[in-house]
Amino acid sequence: MEISNYIDLEDAAERFMKNDELFKKFLFRFPGEQGFHDLFKLLEEEKVEEAFKVAHSMKGVTANLALKSLNEALKPISDILKAKIMPGENEINRLKDAYEEVLQLIVEIELEGRTLFS
Repeated sequence: MEISNYIDLEDAAERFMKNDELFKKFLFRFPGEQGFHDLFKLLEEEKVEEAFKVAHSMKGVTANLALKSLNEALKPISDILKAKIMPGENEINRLKDAYEEVLQLIVEIELEGRTLFS
């Protein structure tokens, strides 16, 4: 997987002062984050207001970690939920796919011991 398709490395380097180990410390914690599990459950239950709160929070988490592909998939969901409307199946599936891809990338980075900032 091409890292730059999923993580804005320039933004991450700036946010984490080019400290590769510090960034990876937070990145490797991301798969254990409960927020997306909660969000998918709330969407399944069509709990729009609660889902918006979680989506908004996760949008901040993904932005802070510069997870651009996941953040881009999350933005329309958050906007739709903010309008107190249930997102469509296409938006939800796009978010699920983006989430799974980012999780897979994180595992690859960890297993391969990749350096992200030069």
